[in-house]
Amino acid sequence: MNNQLKKMISFMVFGSIASVLTGFIFFGRAVFFLKSPYFQFVSYGVVGSVSFALFNFKRYRDSVFVSILLFLIFYFSSHSHHFITHFFYFLGAVFSVFIFSNWIYEKLKRMKYVRPLILAGIFSIFFVAGALILTVVYYSGTAKILSFRNMPVGFLIGLGLGMGFELSELVNWDKNS
Repeated sequence: MNNQLKKMISFMVFGSIASVLTGFIFFGRAVFFLKSPYFQFVSYGVVGSVSFALFNFKRYRDSVFVSILLFLIFYFSSHSHHFITHFFYFLGAVFSVFIFSNWIYEKLKRMKYVRPLILAGIFSIFFVAGALILTVVYYSGTAKILSFRNMPVGFLIGLGLGMGFELSELVNWDKNS
């Protein structure tokens, strides 16, 4: 197995596991129940880590295909009726990882301990933006309060993913370079 494939698999595994562990630490076993709102740690952890691995190796077409496939799998397996809600948060997760992998990850190579916090911030910004857009789409009197309730969840998902990517770098599969 070549080093690029090992590194790609490492990003996927460590990113997913770290995201799920972060959710488990803060919300317990609710992370593993498909109907739980905290299942986002599993679904966006997998989507984020796979997207990051593919974006990081400039496999954009593959990333779009796999992301859409994962979105459909998670959406239909949850038996949810809120397609637009899932779609906006999914787009936020994928765009967060895209921005991080293309414009931040390599440029801050020397600041390894800051990168997870930056990804967490980007995730929370996209989660708030998604909530604000959904507030406009599904306008009601109580929807105003909900705009910022998902921000900590987005922050923790991004933090878990970022820590997983840093752990993957620590393992350093590419020992020759």
